[in-house]
Amino acid sequence: MDPTSSPRCETAGPEGASDERSRPAPLSLKRNIAWNTTGCLFYQGCQWLTTIVVVWLSHGYDNAGILALAMAVGNIFASIALYKMRTFQVSDVANAYSQGNYAAVRFITVGAAFALCIPYALLTTTGTDTVLCILAFLLFKSDEAFADLLYGVDQRGMRMDYIGISQLLRGVASLGAFSLGLLVGHNLLAAIGTMFVSCLAITLFYDLPHAQRFASLRPRIYGRTALSLLRSGLPAVLALVANIAVVSVSRQFLGALCGEELLGIYASISTPAVLMQAAVGYLYTPMIGHLSQLWNSHDVHGLIRFLGKMGVLVIGSLALCSALLVAVAPWLLTLVFGESIAPWAWIFPSSMLCTALIALISLACDVLIVFRRPSSALLSCAAAFLVAVVAAVPFIEAFSLNGINLSISLAYGLGIVIATIAIVSAIRRRCMMKTASQNS
Repeated sequence: MDPTSSPRCETAGPEGASDERSRPAPLSLKRNIAWNTTGCLFYQGCQWLTTIVVVWLSHGYDNAGILALAMAVGNIFASIALYKMRTFQVSDVANAYSQGNYAAVRFITVGAAFALCIPYALLTTTGTDTVLCILAFLLFKSDEAFADLLYGVDQRGMRMDYIGISQLLRGVASLGAFSLGLLVGHNLLAAIGTMFVSCLAITLFYDLPHAQRFASLRPRIYGRTALSLLRSGLPAVLALVANIAVVSVSRQFLGALCGEELLGIYASISTPAVLMQAAVGYLYTPMIGHLSQLWNSHDVHGLIRFLGKMGVLVIGSLALCSALLVAVAPWLLTLVFGESIAPWAWIFPSSMLCTALIALISLACDVLIVFRRPSSALLSCAAAFLVAVVAAVPFIEAFSLNGINLSISLAYGLGIVIATIAIVSAIRRRCMMKTASQNS
């Protein structure tokens, strides 16, 4: 999304808001990181607990397998609903589009997600209940997509405490509602539907009023602007779809080859590792705005230093979290799921490797989007997806549950190499442009 070539937003003012004095005072970067990480990690922890609750309140792992499948398929199309818009939104320092423009496009992308998900679910899964659970989970993720848009507004205003509080509320509400729905309704569809309703209330009555303190969010967009914004974000969203599909499609292969029970076991074991990936993402997300400012100001040396700090933070956090989780995993998994999970706990270390690589490729893709190189992000994720599709079945057949981790690690490893080369190339080109400008 190049501000120099994009049409200007239709609303007056940099944010479409009228009174600068009515906006809340910004917080420091450290406080924003603390609030964002605490709240979002708590929410992800509660989401993981839903995968535990579904085992506790069900007989066997069948419901856990259906939930894992609903998450795997739903997350693919939820990425279309998100449209990787938040990184564009936060890094739009030139205000090429209004927040109302972003809001309008979010309605378009959510509609597209459902239009694509419905036939995919019908064609690739069996059983009406499974299809309905997939669509219900996508409905829940669509609410998350609208909340993410509001979080982007909060982040631009440097008030990510609003995000942290929202995520704390969502964590409690989603876990409580899911458990209640499963207890009272006695089926997974009721549990997911109740979870959606509880989080929708938070979006409407907490997130929306707080975001409106920074900008007008009335959805308003014209055809040319909508096409420009959708076209600008298309490579990034395709990269996100490919990135998520590496895991999602691999899990579908596992379910088809080994059955829903083994899929449920794999999901139960690997989900704690996903918490680490989420935590690392929440650490660097508040830094995206500053990274974008450095890129747009052509401060190459400052950019390299700041990018180095981000890299050290992410890699250091991954190493520390991996060591801690691997140490406690056998005890923790047995405590939570019982002795039935113990024979499979040995795959957890390779799940950690997968998760670390997912976190690294996600960081690399976000950096490429800030650098306005979404096509490079797409190339790296598409290459990873192709490797996963080719390697998943033979690896699963050869190594059972651990095969899925090996194929995913191989896929993301290649994607990281491609993305890193693209980042270095973009910085070198930026440096050459700055040198040429100084010499002239």
